[in-house]
Amino acid sequence: LTLTGHIVDRYGRSRAAIPSMLLFSLAMFLLPMTESLGFLLLVVVIYAGANGLSGGVINFFATSLAPAHARTQFLGIWKTVTSLGDFVLPPIFGAIADWTGSLKASCFFTAAYALFGLVWLLCVVRPDHEEPSNARDRPASNSNNNTNTAPLVSAEMNVEAPSLRQPAVAAPASAQTA
Repeated sequence: LTLTGHIVDRYGRSRAAIPSMLLFSLAMFLLPMTESLGFLLLVVVIYAGANGLSGGVINFFATSLAPAHARTQFLGIWKTVTSLGDFVLPPIFGAIADWTGSLKASCFFTAAYALFGLVWLLCVVRPDHEEPSNARDRPASNSNNNTNTAPLVSAEMNVEAPSLRQPAVAAPASAQTA
């Protein structure tokens, strides 16, 4: 049982992302102020805690937002877009450092970017995508007629994975006569 899983089960997906985004911002804000090994280790511990808390949260959002009829396509595009940040942000970080002549400005930019992610999360992610802590214990009801909510993925769902075997192909008629 991870802390993130406990937070997601008890409070919902967005509540698990909030502390990690705050801790990422704090770590990046404190990084340029480190002047001793002890303070650097404190920043590393904060960053590691944020990384641990954020583990799986992106996948929680992706699987809950993916439409059932195009799940694999949605998840492929989702992964492409989220990986784009890994590709684009380091050059931006370097360009800001070159432009300002300071790594401190780049760290502050990264902290602001993480806070922007938090604000985006709070403004864009609707609570109707959240699964209450007691949702597994309640029978499903149609009292909420909101058709815009995506189905939630849970352990109880029976999802059949596509077969990786190739279908058997009959030999051509000319090969059978030889």
